[in-house]
Amino acid sequence: MKNLSSHVTVVKSNHARYRWRVRYPEGGKRKNKYFNVKAEAEAFAVQARKDIASEGTKAAPLTDAERRAVDTFREHALAAQGASTPTLQEAVEYYIRRANLFERSITCQEVADKLLLRIQKEGKGKRHLDDVTSRVGRFNEQYGDWLACDVSTEVIDEFLDDMDVSNQTKLNYRNKVNQLFIYAVKIGACDENPVVNAIKPKAVESEVGILTPQQVAALLCEANEVVLAGLAIGFFAGLRESEVQRLDWKDIDLEQGHILISAKKAKSAQRRIVAISDNLKAWLLPIAKPQGRVVGDIVWQWRKGKQDARDAAGIADWPPNAARHSFASYHLAEHEDAGKTSLELGHANQRIIFEHYRALVKPKDAHTYWSIVPQKVANVTDIKAV
Repeated sequence: MKNLSSHVTVVKSNHARYRWRVRYPEGGKRKNKYFNVKAEAEAFAVQARKDIASEGTKAAPLTDAERRAVDTFREHALAAQGASTPTLQEAVEYYIRRANLFERSITCQEVADKLLLRIQKEGKGKRHLDDVTSRVGRFNEQYGDWLACDVSTEVIDEFLDDMDVSNQTKLNYRNKVNQLFIYAVKIGACDENPVVNAIKPKAVESEVGILTPQQVAALLCEANEVVLAGLAIGFFAGLRESEVQRLDWKDIDLEQGHILISAKKAKSAQRRIVAISDNLKAWLLPIAKPQGRVVGDIVWQWRKGKQDARDAAGIADWPPNAARHSFASYHLAEHEDAGKTSLELGHANQRIIFEHYRALVKPKDAHTYWSIVPQKVANVTDIKAV
């Protein structure tokens, strides 16, 4: 039975001056509006129905899913209890901004094409144009198909850190990629430049930074369901940030004990198979899925989840490529086999392993690292790291 209080009707009128009447609700009362032309009456009725539907949606009670979302927000706000805790309205507005950014963003290759065209129109010299083309082109060999808004500071760190060149050359690449993202922000393809806080190579080589086993355990303890698998894979399988973001659950074979990194997803564009350690398997088993992106389809939730886990674990200093470097250091100390570690990392030779990771950690710490497992399968926040 129709709800007559919200019903809109178009009928012939007995009015002396008008031929058609639209009856509709407004302000809790039934009202009439008269027309001589039927098409105008029907157009008014269509708009009235849309207005009623819109108001009805706004006034509708919360669904169970919406109520759970509100409860989750309140739990987070109570746990944080800080001046920086956002309101529910701010959280919704933040999500809408991110969704709108995703809709208007373009790929890094498209940004590069626009940037190079702009440089040509401005009459810059051929040497400058060739330099930007070459260095930005190398970046886009790996990330050209990524939306500009999806590239994080960690991805920039990874790109620079993995280059087997001098620090001065890395700095030159950083400058040109910075130019790419300055332009991306200018044209609205992203709302912030990820290069600003990226590593800035110095003339003197710096030591590789890693986390302690206790820090890794604390991090996984605080990780939410969106980021737990990705973090565990980074620390215990050594995948690059970009490889983790592209990884699909169907590429993870827990029964056979390996992760397949396809050529398309690997930085080196070469297919490789990475072994799944016993403790990584323990982390993944309770949360494994048949398919779908390991980090989910909303990239900013992956980033935010990682930052929230770091903050909750009290890790203020996060070294560039912390997960991959930690894996390499503890793997080499545990197995004492540079060739095996190089193979897992996808390196073409062992030189980088010897230069950066040898003698970085003690064997005892390595044993502790590879014993980080959830004590209870049903409760993956209960960590054993001793």
